[in-house]
Amino acid sequence: MKNRKIGKIGKIGTATIYPPEADGSPFQNFKNQALNQLSWLKITLTPFLIVFYKNLLQKANKKP
Repeated sequence: MKNRKIGKIGKIGTATIYPPEADGSPFQNFKNQALNQLSWLKITLTPFLIVFYKNLLQKANKKP
């Protein structure tokens, strides 16, 4: 019985921490922040990756 009560408390806790995402819940805000950071990383890293891959292609083409 005690284990069941702990499980119910845990379920209630997770429900309060992660409410449905339709009403701007903290989990939704956290997800949006993570996506924004990922897009910022993509914007900053793509030029370096393009240069890096161009150098790799030039090295590969130089070797017969």
